[in-house]
Amino acid sequence: MGAISPWLSWYSQTYRLSGPHGGDMRITSNILGVLIVLVGTIWFLQGINLLPGSFMTGQIRWAIYGGIAVVAGGFLLVRTNRRRQGPQPARRFRG
Repeated sequence: MGAISPWLSWYSQTYRLSGPHGGDMRITSNILGVLIVLVGTIWFLQGINLLPGSFMTGQIRWAIYGGIAVVAGGFLLVRTNRRRQGPQPARRFRG
């Protein structure tokens, strides 16, 4: 999983998840994270022979790949949706 972590770090620095267009990037990252988790789950289930009908069925290699994908997708979802720590911008009170 060491190869995934530098990519996610680059991804989050290149495509800031906050700012004027952060909402669009957050939606895209959430969709990508969910898709990675779903594909990883399918690979895992096929690898442990619970979801038959593919060349991946019963091959432990695909269970391992699926587990890695689920963890990576979950990490992306958590990183995308965590609240930022630090000073909050001043809010104007309308009264």
